[in-house]
Amino acid sequence: MAELMACPSCTKELQVPDDLIGRDVRCPLCGHTFKALAEKRRASTEQAQLAQSSTFKQSCPSCGWMETVKDSMIGNKVECSRCEDMFLAERPVDEVEQKADHAKAEERFDVDFEVPALDEEAESSDFDLDLDDSEPAEQKKKTSASVPIDAYTGGAPFLFVSYCHRDRDVVYPEIARLHQKGFRIWYDEGIAPGKEWPEEIEDALGRSAFFVVFVSPRAMSSENVRNEINYALRKKKPFLAIHLEETVLVKGMGLQMEARQAIFRYELENSLYIRRLDANLPATLCDA
Repeated sequence: MAELMACPSCTKELQVPDDLIGRDVRCPLCGHTFKALAEKRRASTEQAQLAQSSTFKQSCPSCGWMETVKDSMIGNKVECSRCEDMFLAERPVDEVEQKADHAKAEERFDVDFEVPALDEEAESSDFDLDLDDSEPAEQKKKTSASVPIDAYTGGAPFLFVSYCHRDRDVVYPEIARLHQKGFRIWYDEGIAPGKEWPEEIEDALGRSAFFVVFVSPRAMSSENVRNEINYALRKKKPFLAIHLEETVLVKGMGLQMEARQAIFRYELENSLYIRRLDANLPATLCDA
């Protein structure tokens, strides 16, 4: 009896006699030496190796960002690098079908084997194979508010808004209200499809005339928000921090932000908060 298996190097399918299972064999096509494993063990090993190295693109259900996902994460929740929402990693159905079709179409080779005499001093068996010339977790439900406005893309001075997407139910109404008052605003919904995330952020931040960050514990845990704050401070952008709730600033961030303008929204009546916010934003950012 012989078992059909693929050479790990050249991927050609070979027939390996049962008495060689578990021993080192050499592919007659490419010369690669590999251990001939039984089907179940081989499938498990190949699956583990593939899961470690293979990746695929999956669209984030919340923001549409094409996230790069490792095969090893299939069936688990992953975090979107753009909006930071968690979603269930699932390989696209069409890609799964393509892999199955490709496997069926692969060329198969029938081979015969000879077992050479063993060197008694050899530390391991090395057989030459001669070729005959003839949530699972449920997906997190979306509870976010709708995108309030189109991000500003013109050449006039504008406001850059930094926030954690987990705070969007609070932040989006703020963006909408400022937009209604005539303020020109760019936020990350302005990233065009196909554009690189860090490049778009850097470009918008560099062109902006004023930086506003909505501070919360979630924002402080967001690498994206922290990077945007650091970049704005390095570029000496006019800066305003709006604290949505009491927040302990991460190490190093407090020293940089303490001397900057800040509004502690959670301590103020809404009407007073709005007056203070409007008073701190330059009129040059407004069309009205």
